Amino acid sequence: MWKKIGLIVLIIFFILPSSSFANENEIHVTDGESLRIALEVASDGDVILLEDGEYHGNFTIESSIELRSEGEAYIQGLERGYPITIEADDVVIDNLNIEGGGTDAAGIFSRGNRNEIKNNMINNVFHGVLVRDGYGNIITGNTISSWDELKGSKKYGYGMYVINGDGAVITHNETYDTQDGVWISHSASSQINYNRFINARYGVHTMYAENVVITHNEVRGSYNGGMIMQSNNITIKNNYFHLNTLSDGAGIFGYDLFESTISDNIIKGNSKGIFLSYAQINEIVRNEITENIRGIELGEGAINNRIFLNNFTKNTQQVVTNPENENEFNWGEVGNYWDDQQILDLEADGINDFVYKSGDVFYQMIERDSILQVFFDSPTVRLWNTIEQYTHIPSETHVIDEFSLSESVEIVPQVEVYTPEGEQMGFASPVTLLFLFISIIAISVLAVYLTRRSKV
Repeated sequence: MWKKIGLIVLIIFFILPSSSFANENEIHVTDGESLRIALEVASDGDVILLEDGEYHGNFTIESSIELRSEGEAYIQGLERGYPITIEADDVVIDNLNIEGGGTDAAGIFSRGNRNEIKNNMINNVFHGVLVRDGYGNIITGNTISSWDELKGSKKYGYGMYVINGDGAVITHNETYDTQDGVWISHSASSQINYNRFINARYGVHTMYAENVVITHNEVRGSYNGGMIMQSNNITIKNNYFHLNTLSDGAGIFGYDLFESTISDNIIKGNSKGIFLSYAQINEIVRNEITENIRGIELGEGAINNRIFLNNFTKNTQQVVTNPENENEFNWGEVGNYWDDQQILDLEADGINDFVYKSGDVFYQMIERDSILQVFFDSPTVRLWNTIEQYTHIPSETHVIDEFSLSESVEIVPQVEVYTPEGEQMGFASPVTLLFLFISIIAISVLAVYLTRRSKV
């Protein structure tokens, strides 16, 4: 009996094919031609190892292999097409340096499923990674930038572009000098986490997306940190959006956004902290919204959103809203913390005894007469806003928080951030603004006096 069992084991071991042994074939290549031949003859499970050096040309992968360098291998694409094209499933591309390609191409173009693109340096390309019509792809640990200064006349592409790619995981990447850090379009059930996006048009961009989780990312120096458009069921949590001030930029811009959550983020030093337009049934909770020109702006069509347990501190304008908008600035009997409000909490229940009212009269004046835009963020307007915080000015546009908090909410950042030495974030305090305004008036009066005296 034992002899029969042993014979069966030997037959299984030597005769039956098994995926467990499919990746034992390693192919070493040293130049572009040997790489091209290796890709043509490779079978599923093979590993192609690139020796140090340059590999010129565009290469296509048509089997489930691993393409890897253990040193410094450089793929230099042609001036047209994609340096690397993936036409198979379950492919791994690891530790390559990739450059070149066409003016509208990507360093890596994937049309397969469950491919993993990791630990690559992708520079001087249009798009970094383009995933189209594939599910379950992983993009991790890559550093990506678009055209260098020598090709500055060319338009920047996207760091990572996923279209019709459900279940994508984009994690631990860094992009800089791209049009968008990552753009997910017509895709669902994806994750964008632990990335850093620097100097982009939009750091994180979604369009026609749903069930996307965006967490633990840092976005700075961009037009908009997050541009979330025509999307629903998006979770934006534990991110750091800061210094997004290009072209009146926002930390988070939600347009045509539905049933989504923005929570536990640090939103600091942007032109606008959060801007919503045609956004409905969203929840904005436990965010640190600080040192922005406008803390939150609720534009046209931003209705039925719930905003509570946020800290609004050191913003030039705390909140701006269209008069037609109806949103809730509390949930139950819990509102937000506003640092420009006088505090009185006789019952010691954490709720301010004063109702918070924030007006934006100047915003409405701009809507009626656009020429007043030139005065936006001027010392005069800042002084106006400071006075308005303490004095009731009749307005149809007040935001009311009936249950404002007497103490700030503890929000602990859960993302590592890079702060350049000498970085300036935030804006002048009300006292400074008042002093500046009085100084301007005094100088003006003195100038008029001296002018008249000289004519005498």
